[in-house]
Amino acid sequence: MTIERPLIVELTEECGVEPGPGEEAVDQARPVLHPFEPVLHQRNPLDADFLYAGNIRDSRSRGGIVNTDQINERARVEPDTIVMPFYLLCDVSGSMADDMGTLNDGVRRLWAAILEEPVVYDVAQVCIISFSDTARIITPMGQVSMGSVPALDFHPGEYLTDYGAAFTFLAQVIRTDVKALRDTGYRVYRPCAFFLTDGEPSDRDWSQTFTTQLTFDPATGIGMRSHPIFVPFGYRHASEQVLRQLAYPRNRGKWYQAKTDDVNQALKGILEIIMNTVVNSANSTETDKPAIIQQAPPQESVIDQGDSDYDPDYVWE
Repeated sequence: MTIERPLIVELTEECGVEPGPGEEAVDQARPVLHPFEPVLHQRNPLDADFLYAGNIRDSRSRGGIVNTDQINERARVEPDTIVMPFYLLCDVSGSMADDMGTLNDGVRRLWAAILEEPVVYDVAQVCIISFSDTARIITPMGQVSMGSVPALDFHPGEYLTDYGAAFTFLAQVIRTDVKALRDTGYRVYRPCAFFLTDGEPSDRDWSQTFTTQLTFDPATGIGMRSHPIFVPFGYRHASEQVLRQLAYPRNRGKWYQAKTDDVNQALKGILEIIMNTVVNSANSTETDKPAIIQQAPPQESVIDQGDSDYDPDYVWE
């Protein structure tokens, strides 16, 4: 696979100094591709998931290139205006050939639900990414509008399900988006990423890529401080074992798997859970305890939910 050119995001003014020589080599045993990230200043327990500032720098993406021109233009906002970034990563590999219509119908319902709720419309910012061999932005981060309803489709000439391409690209996009939102004046809550897949990964090193790109070890300070709450959804041939490893962070991550051969039924149930999670999470900002509220499937649902089994040392056999 061709290595794409690097994207560089300049350090913010709050950083103050450029990194010194050799500072990128944080831990040779566990390479950190992006050591300079938004720093979390834990002002009080309720602020733990707000991303406060510092420095952002992105490097190479094996999955694709972030085009910073795609990020929606925004006016300045009132101080302390809260925003919740949500990412929808959709598998568009060859096995999805007959299911694109159902997937797009679900995304349109999500769009409509956000538009119907004024608080959700104000708080939720959404980005949609598709992936197969590579990953790309379908809808850049921004407020939902009827004029921006996305249409997911295949990537011409691509047939694989490269999880690592999606993880690497997502990490790059999050850093770029968080910086853009903060520069506009928003108080940015920790991102939430919904990952939809109908199959097993075609890349053998997906778990190592996930750990390197999208997780953070508070004991060592290594990894992605602005990591998302990562919520995997599987259907058809997706592996429950893999989904359990991808739910992150371990103490709060949830995974979901559809237990039906009817993909239309599975996608409708999955997107209903995502819609309810976005709506309830955004509405929580009206309280003194904003949170990402991962919704349980309805009792009659064909979808199972479980807790994270994430292990940074996991090796997929």
